[in-house]
Amino acid sequence: MGQKLGVSLFFVFLGSFSLGNLYYFNPESLILDRENRMQKPWPGITQEVLADGTWPRNFEEFYNDRFLFRQEAMEAAGRIRSHYGLPQGGVEIVAASAGDQFDIPPEKPKETITPEIPVPVLTPPQETWDKQLIVLGDRAYETAGYEENAVIYYTKALDSLKKSLGSHIRVFSLMVPSAIEFLEDPAYKKLTFSQREGIKKIQEKLSPDIISLSALPLLEAHKSEYIYHHTDHHWTALGAYYAYTALGPTLGFTPHNYGEYPKETVEGFLGTLYNQSLSPSLKAAPDTMEIVYPFADHEFDRHRGEALGKAVDLAYVQGFNKYLTYIAGDDPWSEIRSSVKNGKKILVIKDSYGNALIPYLIPHYEEIHIVDPRYYQGKIAQLVQEKGIADVLVVNYYLVVSFYKGFARNLLRVSGE
Repeated sequence: MGQKLGVSLFFVFLGSFSLGNLYYFNPESLILDRENRMQKPWPGITQEVLADGTWPRNFEEFYNDRFLFRQEAMEAAGRIRSHYGLPQGGVEIVAASAGDQFDIPPEKPKETITPEIPVPVLTPPQETWDKQLIVLGDRAYETAGYEENAVIYYTKALDSLKKSLGSHIRVFSLMVPSAIEFLEDPAYKKLTFSQREGIKKIQEKLSPDIISLSALPLLEAHKSEYIYHHTDHHWTALGAYYAYTALGPTLGFTPHNYGEYPKETVEGFLGTLYNQSLSPSLKAAPDTMEIVYPFADHEFDRHRGEALGKAVDLAYVQGFNKYLTYIAGDDPWSEIRSSVKNGKKILVIKDSYGNALIPYLIPHYEEIHIVDPRYYQGKIAQLVQEKGIADVLVVNYYLVVSFYKGFARNLLRVSGE
C-alpha cells in the first residue's frame, strides 16, 4: 500500500511539474532574457507539420523554453563545465554551431515569405574552421574561420547590389574584425583564422566598382584600449568611434573629437558571449558600457508605428541586452533626419555591428537610412531612388561571412536577384 501511494504521489508531482512548465512564463514578455532570443511560440497543429514529423520537435522546443528554473539550471551547468579538466586554469573552450545568432529579430510581416536563394555550386572550400568560443580569464573571444564558398557568395551579393544601383551610386564596404584578431597569445591565435588575411581575400574578390574601407589599422593601433566588450561579441562605442574616424577621408567628412560627445556609464553588462558560455569568470567581471550620445539634433524613426525618438536611448533596452541602446537594435528599415541641412543622404546596410557606428554619422548627413537585409522586405534600388540617396555603406563583422550565409543570401534578395 505504501509503495503504491509513493508511486501515485510521484506521478502526481511529475504531472504537476510538467503542467507548471507550460505556464511558467510571462505572456507580456516572451524574451528569454539571458539567451537574447524570443521564446519558441506554440507550434500550431496543421496537416503539414503532422505529415512531415516536425511537430514533436517544435513542441519540445516550446516546452523546453518554459522549463521551470531553466536559467538556474543552465548557470549550474556552466559552473560545472568550468571545472572540467581543461588545460591551463582559467581557460575554457566552448563549441558553437555555425547557426548561432545573437540578435533578437524583429517580427516579420506574417504575409511575407523570404524566398530561399540557393548557394551557388562552387569549388570546395580551401579552409574549414569550426566556430568556437574561448574564455580566457574574464574575457571571451569568438574564433574566426575562412570558407572560400562563403566568401565568393558574399562578394557575389555585394556585386549584385552594386549592379542594381547603377554607376552613379557610390557603394562602400566596411568589414569589421572581431576581438580575437587582436589577441596576441600565439597558443590561442592558432585556433582562429587571420581576419586580416580573410578581409584581404574578400576585398580582392570584390568588383573594383565597390570601394573597400578598412578600420583594422586604427583598431589595431588602439587594441590596448577598451574597444571590444569582454562578455559580448560587439565592439564598444569607442571601437565604433575609431572605425568612424577611418571612414571620414573616403566618405568626405571631418570626424569629430571623441571628447565632444556626451557620455553615460552603465555598469553590469553581461553580453552574448556570457550567455553562450555561462562562464562564472565572465559573470564575476561584467562589462562597463560607455554610452555615447550624438550631439547633433535629430529625429529617429523606426518605421514601426512608434513615435519618433532618438538614435541612442537606454529606453530601447529589453531585458539584459544593453547594446540595444544603439538605434534600438535590428529593425528592417529605420531613418535618422538631422538638423544638418547639407542635402547629403546615405544608406547604411548593416548587421548589428553597424548599430554603434551609425550615430557618429549624424552630424555629417541630413538623412541616414538604415536597412538590415536579414529582415527588410523591400528592394534597395527602389529605396535609393525614392529617397535620393547617393552613397551606400555596407557594414558587417567578419564572422557574418566566415560562418553565416544568411546575411549574404538576404543581401542578394533585397538587391533584386
